[in-house]
Amino acid sequence: MNHAGTRASVWVQPMTAHAGRGGRLRLFCFPYAGSGTRAFRGWAEELPDDMDVYGIQLPGRDNRLGERPLDDVTELLDELVPALEPYADGPFAFFGHSMGALLCWETARSMWRAHGLLPRHVFVSGCKPPPLIGDRTGSGASAPEYSDAELIERIRALGGTPEEILQDAGLMSLVLPAFRGDCTMLARYRYVPGEPLPCPLTVFGGDRDPRAAPEELDGWAELVKEAPDVCLLPGGHFFLHTERKRLLAEISARLSGGYAPRHV
Repeated sequence: MNHAGTRASVWVQPMTAHAGRGGRLRLFCFPYAGSGTRAFRGWAEELPDDMDVYGIQLPGRDNRLGERPLDDVTELLDELVPALEPYADGPFAFFGHSMGALLCWETARSMWRAHGLLPRHVFVSGCKPPPLIGDRTGSGASAPEYSDAELIERIRALGGTPEEILQDAGLMSLVLPAFRGDCTMLARYRYVPGEPLPCPLTVFGGDRDPRAAPEELDGWAELVKEAPDVCLLPGGHFFLHTERKRLLAEISARLSGGYAPRHV
């Protein structure tokens, strides 16, 4: 299917050469806060040849640097879900890390409710269950306003970013607007209960991740009809980079398990 020239091609970036050939499984990858599709460079080379990898490119980063970063999950879904729908004419799966896990989960829920389209598998990584994220008071209160210094300290606390990058004012001026929007989006997020999603779910976690502690990950079981499998990998919050080879092997094994995509 040729998506060139459509609005979808802005949101959905092919990471595999000659992506789009019929019958191939499409794996859509959602980035963590402040990042773009570059987080998934090299993934296609380590995944099966019959799989196409696509990165979800959010506004305000990489080739969408000139666009306003979005800071509301509902607003983001209103644009992203229609962009993804044309790609759901064959088998597909979702992967998301940290903020990306929340976004891929909410995208899967929206596509299922609105279009009867269900991923073959959803992989959430480095993320506590949605009911534990954001404003849990139910008030929908306005999100805090973050200073540049506060945002840089947040990035530093996550680990995985060299100090010389954090000290580069020019580079930070490009990165911080998107990271600020993402932090605001997470702070404003309020989970809305709904029907458990009827598709396989795998939850990846780092055994030393302070952002999504291993004991919190079992909470994802309440959000799906069948119990998810929880897979702990060595490392902190960015285990998707430090344990990339094993992570991709785990994803490959589950996607070759014969699950069939379901449609209503």
